[in-house]
Amino acid sequence: MFGDLGQGLVLFVLGLLIDRGVILKAMQSLGLLIAYCGASAAVFGVLYGSVFGFEGEHFTHAFGGEFHPLWLNPLTDTLPVLGVAIDVGIVILLAAYLLAIFNQIRSREWGHLIFGHTGLVGFALYICFLGLLGGAVKALSLPIIPRIAVGISNIPLPWGILALIFGLGIMFSEVLINLYEGHRPVIEAHGVGGFIMYLVQAFMDLFETLISQLSNTLSFVRVGAFAVAHGGVSMAFFALAGEEINLKYWIVLLIGNIFIIGFEGLIVGIQTMRLNYYEFLGKFFKGGGTRFEPLAVAPVEEEA
Repeated sequence: MFGDLGQGLVLFVLGLLIDRGVILKAMQSLGLLIAYCGASAAVFGVLYGSVFGFEGEHFTHAFGGEFHPLWLNPLTDTLPVLGVAIDVGIVILLAAYLLAIFNQIRSREWGHLIFGHTGLVGFALYICFLGLLGGAVKALSLPIIPRIAVGISNIPLPWGILALIFGLGIMFSEVLINLYEGHRPVIEAHGVGGFIMYLVQAFMDLFETLISQLSNTLSFVRVGAFAVAHGGVSMAFFALAGEEINLKYWIVLLIGNIFIIGFEGLIVGIQTMRLNYYEFLGKFFKGGGTRFEPLAVAPVEEEA
């Protein structure tokens, strides 16, 4: 999302200084996180061929040399970058499902492990969703190609029928979990009306799950989109700086880099945390447990 060798190294150094309390002591707990993000930005800056916003002809025009991307340039290879972003999101979501399954095994929640939204049935439904998504991409010849989804769709399985089966499992997961654990399925309202209301709620639960899987997967498009926007903002400052290399040229680019590191870096950081919190942690992390209370010895007054 933020790929620039020079700007990444600046963030890396700032993060280390913050971590050691040299500057911005109030943010000391975030120092290492900023340093890690800066190191990642520097690596992707090499892959994207960008250093302090200088890319291609701008780098040659200013310094006389060449600095080519080792992988892709988001501005010229926009659609492949967006496709890779979706693939990265798919890998992260699959890892989140596997972590959820691991946690359920460790906690011996066998009903949720089998029939839960993040259990085996939910994981299988997501695989079926990817198979159907890949098939739709091929059938419609969409320009953005998530290769993992397309690869799954190439497996000769009836993805539609499997999606229907696992979808019904998610739809009636509450009843199935109760039956597996030996509890009587409970429907709050009785009679035909109560059963119909339960079916409506169960269908909406399935619908919400499918929408969540789709939105969680497509949310990672923003990774590629912000990578493109990052290059676009840099190009805007080069347009303001003009063609002639003089004092004004360097002042404009200096202000531009400060703006990008501060403002855009903050926005990208917020988006990154959002993806981690909602799409990743939301699959396997849940609150609960007993609050830790440290042992305390209270003084006792001696009797006279």
